[in-house]
Amino acid sequence: MANARLPLPESQMGPAERLLDVVLGGSAHLWHNRPGIEVAGLWKPAKSAGKAERGKAIKPGLHVSAAVTLYARLLEIHKLNPDLMAHLASYALVETDWRDLKVACAALMLVQARSGAPVHDDDGSVAFYDDDYRRIGEAMVLWYQKKSNRMLTPKAVLRIAELLETPEIAALNRTAGFGDPAAKRAPLGRWPKAAAKWLGLRETNQPMLSGLVKAGYKSTIKNLARKIGYKPQSPSFFGLLGWKQSQADDGRREIGLDNLELVKTERFDGLSEAEICETIVTQRLRYKDAVGRLPSDIGLTPAIMVTLLPSLSDRDLRQLTPTLEELGLLSVPQIRERWEKALTTATDQRALNIAKNVRDKGIKEKLEEAADHAVKNAVAAATSETEVRVMFLVDKSGSMQGAIE
Repeated sequence: MANARLPLPESQMGPAERLLDVVLGGSAHLWHNRPGIEVAGLWKPAKSAGKAERGKAIKPGLHVSAAVTLYARLLEIHKLNPDLMAHLASYALVETDWRDLKVACAALMLVQARSGAPVHDDDGSVAFYDDDYRRIGEAMVLWYQKKSNRMLTPKAVLRIAELLETPEIAALNRTAGFGDPAAKRAPLGRWPKAAAKWLGLRETNQPMLSGLVKAGYKSTIKNLARKIGYKPQSPSFFGLLGWKQSQADDGRREIGLDNLELVKTERFDGLSEAEICETIVTQRLRYKDAVGRLPSDIGLTPAIMVTLLPSLSDRDLRQLTPTLEELGLLSVPQIRERWEKALTTATDQRALNIAKNVRDKGIKEKLEEAADHAVKNAVAAATSETEVRVMFLVDKSGSMQGAIE
């Protein structure tokens, strides 16, 4: 009997093997917006009362264990082959939908040590400048492509700092030689500079900033500006964010203190369902912005959801499947047709997780088919220009005769 093939020992794993380990064995999510429990290092949703499972309670937010596991793998790749890590970071941004991998790669590239430092000759003159891999991290933060779902969102830009400031991640960076080991603050590398550029570009392009506000990122942009102490060029930055300014104790603030016109987001309190729908159409509101304004006595009704459907992308439709089911909208032929069309454009297997939150068996099967379809599309794209040959090894020995028959 042939011995089972053992995995490659850790000491013999090269950059390529570690890269595969990241891609194939990594966690799908580092951040979760609901409470969970950690079982064997994996995050699981917390069950309802009476169905509690054994495990460590995890608050909403960053799952530190998963973040440390992924970041440590990226550090190993960088240590063995910095060029490969730089290519992985670029690939993760423009070719994958794994948002948390983008954040982790950008964080590492912004803080790693190769930052274009001058290399001197024996006489003290500058011979050349070292490669500046931190510019790749900056480019990941600043990369913009209209209507692309793969560029970093404001939340992702802020999460880079959150990841780097996590004590366990900061300890890994100090051990790797990134930053001052005696410093009290976590090393952030070039993130503050990249974040300031990101904010500056959106301040000078007000339609872009207004679009982010309408998409529900107002609070995130405020938190980002506070984090780096951003000083805008004009009061309109605060006005678009509806951010009232007051003088600091040391009197350092100069912008937005007087005659500031705030753009306020009005709630839908006091409006009927029909009036809310009319307002959504007139103002061309997106899902996140409209839902945040809904009064508690009305909530999200089928009519309001139907009004918001034109603003939803295929990805939004897939993620909102449980909501559509709960509102009974998947029984409407036109909506069902568009939902099924959205499933065919899936590029990841998140539909499997969404399927856990729906009741109807037919909807679950459709979501599972969408996950399979995403895998088939990925394989087809990867092998479109490559000749693939599938070979089978058939054991025809006497002991296998019964199995063959």
